[in-house]
Amino acid sequence: MAAWKVACAAAGTVTLMIPPGTYYIGPCKASALTFLLQGTLKAATDLKRFGNDWIEASKFFYIALLNNNNIKLLNLRINAPSNSPNTDGIHIERSTGVVIADTRIGTGDDCISIGQGNDNIDIAHVHCGPGHGMSVGSLGRYVGEGDITRIHVKDMTFEGTMNGVQIKTWENFPTKSLAAHMVFENMVMKDVQNPIIIDQKYCPYYNCEHKYVSGVTIKDITFRNIKGTSSLPVAACSGAAFRARAWCCRTSTSSTRDRAVPPQSARMSRPST
Repeated sequence: MAAWKVACAAAGTVTLMIPPGTYYIGPCKASALTFLLQGTLKAATDLKRFGNDWIEASKFFYIALLNNNNIKLLNLRINAPSNSPNTDGIHIERSTGVVIADTRIGTGDDCISIGQGNDNIDIAHVHCGPGHGMSVGSLGRYVGEGDITRIHVKDMTFEGTMNGVQIKTWENFPTKSLAAHMVFENMVMKDVQNPIIIDQKYCPYYNCEHKYVSGVTIKDITFRNIKGTSSLPVAACSGAAFRARAWCCRTSTSSTRDRAVPPQSARMSRPST
């Protein structure tokens, strides 16, 4: 803990090596910190020891990247029970130049969630499961949200998850924003309930009226070489009107599990009004 406190309080660039073993840590606010992680980081079961700020931050995301530039997360292992509520593995918001690679995430909610205000996010060689899959959003709930652009996700495997890739926006967004220029390619779905979802009427509550149009414009979204199995009959669905070129989805009727056979490339864009 002494080395942790010194590194987190440093003003310059710091490299912190965590040797084999299990360590209980608290929050860190270093401006430039490189982890060489050989051991296991845990939060203590007695959450009162961290104070109110740490409790509020830790019960939603294991790793939250907020207002970060040029950061890399490599060779991580995040494990949580599938029934742990609202526990995203990695959440990214208002950040630029983020790389996540060679990582395994199992959790009770999204393995990776990409929120508003992000640009130039690269994700590769990530295994997700259990969990809810990977989400872009939810977007469009609050005034002043930034655009989300240039997202590239490749070579990702989803195993036993609720969803694969999900783009979700709230309807009746008070201001306008853009979600564009995204590529999802070379992905494997293994027994995934909903491999691809685009939902522009997202609402997790019971009393949703669905009377309005989302203020988030979605365009230039590419899905390429998505393959595997879906545990539900429909492998790809959209909650809004989209144009699609070269898009098809066939299911096998000879098996109890439906097999999604995607095209080589599918590009979607919201129709202009």
